[in-house]
Amino acid sequence: MLKCCGCQEVSYVRGRRQIGLGSIIRDAGGRVMACSSLVCEANFDLKNAKAMVMCKGLTYSKDCGLKNCVVEMDSKSVVKYKVNEGHSNSRYGSILGSITVLVSASRNDVFKCVSKKAKMVARVLANEAMGILEEVFWMKDAPTFIRSLVEDEQMD
Repeated sequence: MLKCCGCQEVSYVRGRRQIGLGSIIRDAGGRVMACSSLVCEANFDLKNAKAMVMCKGLTYSKDCGLKNCVVEMDSKSVVKYKVNEGHSNSRYGSILGSITVLVSASRNDVFKCVSKKAKMVARVLANEAMGILEEVFWMKDAPTFIRSLVEDEQMD
C-alpha cells in the first residue's frame, strides 16, 4: 500500500483575480513523486481557493493512480467540512461536492489540518504559479529549487 502525502497551498492577493495553486505529492518517506503549479483567473475568496487546491491535489493523485492519500491543508474550516462530508450550502459547496466525487468508496483518503510551516514547499509552488501563464506538472523530476527545499525540510 502506497501512502501519499499531499500538501496544497494557495497564493492569494486580495483584490486581484489571480490565485496561485501549489500541490506536492510525496511518498511515505517524504520523497517528491510529483508537484504542480497552477495559476487561475478567478474571483475566489481564500476559503474557496483552499477548497479548489484540495480538489486539484486529489485530481493529481487520482491521475497518478494513487490511493490511500493523506491530504494536508492549513485551512481548518475546509478540512472540517470535508471530514464531516461537506456542507452543500457553504460558499464552496460545489467544490466540496467535486471533492466528494473524487474520494469514492475505492479510496481511503485521510484529511489533516497542519501548520503553515509544515507546507513551505507547497507555498513556494503556489507563489511560483503567480509568475507562469499555464499549469506546470512535474512527475518525478521536480525542479532543483523544490528538491533543495525538500532536502532542507527533511534535515530539520
